[in-house]
Amino acid sequence: MYYCSNIILIILLNLRCIYSSAGDQLEQYRSCLYYCVDQECDTDGRSYLHNYDEINIFPFMQWPCFDECRYNCMWDTVEKLESANVSIPQFHGKWPFVRVLGIQEPASTIFSFLNFLFHLKWIKIFRKRVFSGAPLYWMWHVFACVNLNAWFWSIIFHARDTQFTEFMDYCGAFSIILINCYVLVSRICWILGKLYCSLISLFFILFYTNHVLYLYSARRIDYNYNMTLNFSIAIFTVISWLIWCYWNRKSKPYVDKCAIYAVLTSAVALLEIIDRAPIFYTIDSHSIWHLSTAFLVGIFYRFAIKDCNHLKRHELKAKSLNFKKPL
Repeated sequence: MYYCSNIILIILLNLRCIYSSAGDQLEQYRSCLYYCVDQECDTDGRSYLHNYDEINIFPFMQWPCFDECRYNCMWDTVEKLESANVSIPQFHGKWPFVRVLGIQEPASTIFSFLNFLFHLKWIKIFRKRVFSGAPLYWMWHVFACVNLNAWFWSIIFHARDTQFTEFMDYCGAFSIILINCYVLVSRICWILGKLYCSLISLFFILFYTNHVLYLYSARRIDYNYNMTLNFSIAIFTVISWLIWCYWNRKSKPYVDKCAIYAVLTSAVALLEIIDRAPIFYTIDSHSIWHLSTAFLVGIFYRFAIKDCNHLKRHELKAKSLNFKKPL
């Protein structure tokens, strides 16, 4: 049994080598992990040798035995380091987080859910305040749907980190950045006509699909490439929005909301640079970033409401000027 458990453990550790950090290299952590897998886990590394409910009181989260051992040994190591007044390192690429009701990162999960609720709330407000026949009415629904899908997977990923949920979270995060760029380009080019808007939509769909297929086809996510692409598109979008807002500041005074949104979202994104242990092992800079973005959602939707109504008024005015009375 000991021999089989060690083989499984070695395989699992090799599969997770990319997430190796200072904490999981500590001898006391590794010794604890070997012992736990040997005593608690079956040879598959997932099943428990003993009563599941005695080990994990939240079986619906489907924490396999190996991950449960990693979690318990991590906190055993953290307690020993704290007692020795040694700084706490990361484990497997992440800071230690206390689970709440089986949820891996409770603060990020709650704040992701808050973003989901705010997008749902504001698209409902948008539908009440904007005529369904207004130009680009459909575009803002696409914007809302993409964000709702992305924040849904963010909730799932932060609640339970697996290879699949991580992939879906990365795809969702990229879709948020790309949909902001799509809204920008569509807003600028809408006057060119439906054909151009359709071509723009097709381009963005193909671009997103290509990126997702690339991430999926690779044996692991290419983090550097993904981060570089996300950052480049985000910077381009923010700068372009600010230029467009400055250009239209007199004819469309409400664009100040769009400019404020662009600046503030860029500012709060700097929280991602901060890499420190979470407060009370629950709240970190990443979760605070999610909290911040939730309260910025309304600013952009207010801009969307005013812009769609402005375009509708412009459309009606153009029709009235071109209207000819019958002889």
